[in-house]
Amino acid sequence: MDLTWAFIQSGPPLFKLSKEPLRKFLMYNLEKTNNSTVMRSIIDACTTLWPGGIHINKLLQVVSDRAGYMVLAMTNLKAMLPNLHQVTCLAHSLHCVCESIRDEYSHANNFIGALWKVLFKAPAPVQLYKETTG
Repeated sequence: MDLTWAFIQSGPPLFKLSKEPLRKFLMYNLEKTNNSTVMRSIIDACTTLWPGGIHINKLLQVVSDRAGYMVLAMTNLKAMLPNLHQVTCLAHSLHCVCESIRDEYSHANNFIGALWKVLFKAPAPVQLYKETTG
């Protein structure tokens, strides 16, 4: 696999699944996250990928959430990496849509809150939910 394609992957691998054991695909696990630690980890990863020097035209995107520190880190990195774009993870985008629905529709918010209370307080429904949803 081309290392420039697999730059930083923190979710499931984006290739055909098989019964072979997964190779390591996480480069970092940051204990503390802020814009400077994110920037440092991206620069370190680029140095690992390109030991002879960062290929600023090859780093095109970073997939992340829209947390303030991520937006700030990407804004600051754009000065060094002009082709860099931040792409919001689909799961995070869907979460934002769900939060908007909760804000707009009180019945949906009440239902989600009640379901959360049931699942949070009782282990049997949690187990059933996990078995049902996989």
